[in-house]
Amino acid sequence: MNAQNHIETDKNSKVQNIINSLEEFMSEINDDKFCMMEGTLSKAKFEFWEKVHQARKNKTDAQNFVLGQKSELDARFLRLAINSYIHTISKLDSIDNFIKVALRINDNLLLDVDVWVELEDEDELAERDITLATANFNTKIQNLGYYFNLMVVEASDNIEIPEGFDLFDLSELRS
Repeated sequence: MNAQNHIETDKNSKVQNIINSLEEFMSEINDDKFCMMEGTLSKAKFEFWEKVHQARKNKTDAQNFVLGQKSELDARFLRLAINSYIHTISKLDSIDNFIKVALRINDNLLLDVDVWVELEDEDELAERDITLATANFNTKIQNLGYYFNLMVVEASDNIEIPEGFDLFDLSELRS
């Protein structure tokens, strides 16, 4: 493969990642629209969309609005990234060997997520699976500014889930 083809492949991959993210975001917007029409949209989301509407009406305030809403948009995209990561690891053949999975948003960097996984002792296959899945996932989302930090422990380590992590119900991840 020559350098030009490699660049085009990388560009196509980046474009596809962006398209996938936009499709997920548009789906979330459509969900909000449906809930608004049904009268079931949360107050916070209604206020958010009301601000979007007002900013669109007043173009001079639009830039300030976008800057002010950046953290809320980051949080929405981060939730999508976390959901996508959970979906990714739920498809691993070794998911049944996972004892615990917990996540937290890193306090130091808004767009980092710490992943804590407890496995059976000496389960090299499960450790390889989760490590590769996390690395591949990070590669797919790197252009969005997110990064998932993986920490793997074994049952015999007797390490409790660190403070601030949210434990996932593994029965929901297993097929």
